[in-house]
Amino acid sequence: MSGKRTRVEEPSSGLGGRQRLSCPTCGQEFVTADSAALPFCSDRCRSIDLKRWLGEEYGIPVESTGEDDSV
Repeated sequence: MSGKRTRVEEPSSGLGGRQRLSCPTCGQEFVTADSAALPFCSDRCRSIDLKRWLGEEYGIPVESTGEDDSV
């Protein structure tokens, strides 16, 4: 689970040039045209990601401005 998305073009693989993507949740590679849950491989992985955001396992870093941030 690197959290890193990677796109790979595989025109010689018989996929007709369709793109493959690595799921950011489980890391499994999948054909983008076969997933209704992009950028995830499945609804399960999309739900796991949402749970992590809602559970505050993920967050967006905020730089301190030096001002009093307590509200």
